This record gives sequence, C-alpha cells and structure tokens, in this order.
Amino acid sequence: MRPLRRKGKNRLQGVQASGRITHEQCGGEGSVTRWRAARIQQTPHRDSLELPERDWPARVRARLNRDAVWEPLDTGQGEKVPDGVDRVHRARITQRLAHQPHEIKRDVSVRTLRLARVELVNDPHRVFYVFPGKTEPQVVRLPSRQWVQRASGIAAGVVALLVLVLVLLN
Repeated sequence: MRPLRRKGKNRLQGVQASGRITHEQCGGEGSVTRWRAARIQQTPHRDSLELPERDWPARVRARLNRDAVWEPLDTGQGEKVPDGVDRVHRARITQRLAHQPHEIKRDVSVRTLRLARVELVNDPHRVFYVFPGKTEPQVVRLPSRQWVQRASGIAAGVVALLVLVLVLLN
C-alpha cells in the first residue's frame, strides 16, 4: 500500500502537511469514489375531464360537488380505462391517457356517478335530477324548460302591455 502523494502544502482536516500523507478513509490505497447527486423536482400537472361536459344546471353541479357519493374505479397502472366506463366516455378518456412529453410518472383516478334526469308525465312543469347521496338518494328539483319558456313569454307580454299602456296614457 502506497500512501497518496501530494505536492506542496495541503490543508487536510485542519492539519498542515507536506510530502506524503495517508488517507484515512481508503487506508492509503488510493481509491477515490466520486458521485453526483441531483434532486429533480417536477410540479405535477393536473388535468380534469368532466363527462358529460358542464351542461348540467348550476344548482345540480353545486349539489353534485357537495352531496354526491362518487364511486372510484380501479385504474391499475393508469394505462387503460377501467371497466365500468361508458363507451363514449371511454373514447374521451383514452385520448387523455396518451403519453405526454417529459412525463415521468402518471397517476390516474377515475370516478363515476350515476345521475338521472327525470321528467314526470303528471308534473310537466318540473325536472328532477337524482343521484346517490351519503345516506339516501339526493333530488334536485328544477323548473322544466317549457315552464321557463312559458313564464318568460308571459313576463315579456306583461312588460309589453305595461309599456303600451304607459305610451297610450302619455
């Protein structure tokens, strides 16, 4: 075993030395280990896909976010759409699962919710949205489109009649 040879004065662990010194870690064999360390941090990119698109009335969406019980679907490695997803939705989700440039890891979570839009024959002025809640089915009751159109038409007619009466009086 040959000790490491140094030229000139060296400062090693607070000790002044010159000439030959013995390196304690390798015992004078001259082995050196070099390594580089890097920490790679990448901010995750979150993407959301709501199907169907946000065409539900605002009151229904608010209640879904607050009171609905969503069912998680097993995605495995996140490379394929899990069973239980509607075929139209499956096609849209599959487009999003394509590998992205610079992608390191992927976690995919798919949740589903059974939601029914109900119109009753004997109550044509209302539409009911029904979905599973924490303890019982939740119902959001809204006026039907026909009722809203009819009410809007009546309101517009009343306004027009008032304007006509005001014009005739002046």
